[in-house]
Amino acid sequence: GRSVRVKAEIKDMKLSVRRKCQCIPVHHAEQISAVVNRAAARLGADSAFIGKVGNDMFGHQLRQAVTEQGINTDGLKMDDEVHTTLAFVHTMEGGDRDFSFYRKPGADIELTAEEVDEERIRDSRIFHFGTLSLTDEPARSATRTALSYAEKAGCIRSFDPNLRPPLWNDLEEAKVQVAW
Repeated sequence: GRSVRVKAEIKDMKLSVRRKCQCIPVHHAEQISAVVNRAAARLGADSAFIGKVGNDMFGHQLRQAVTEQGINTDGLKMDDEVHTTLAFVHTMEGGDRDFSFYRKPGADIELTAEEVDEERIRDSRIFHFGTLSLTDEPARSATRTALSYAEKAGCIRSFDPNLRPPLWNDLEEAKVQVAW
């Protein structure tokens, strides 16, 4: 019989995403809870975002998208070490959505309590936050610090209980953090 030689190869496999327009998909801006900020800005209110993105192409696109909506980004930190969290959204037949996150680590969960500007919150009337910043430290502590500043300043507090199970270590932890 003939012997067959098999070539084995080790290579990297990656997904290439090519940008075809000078825009950023809306769901990315929504991912960072800018929906409330955007609505406030459209109504003529001063609106500011506090958070963190990577100092990368996606982070710069997000900053630009939020700024173009009239939202102040002075509180948006850029992380030189950790990339911007990515969410890929697949819309299924019937309209349901399925999410794939690239986040561990992600810059959004690297926001520290020291990076939260108390004066920015103190000058606000409404403080909005969501569950996604409660999934991991140090962002969890940063969120709690910001909330304490808002309570001390007498801000109306608005909470978005947006549960994304893949972002939590387990759903029992999510339940504890959301109930906090």
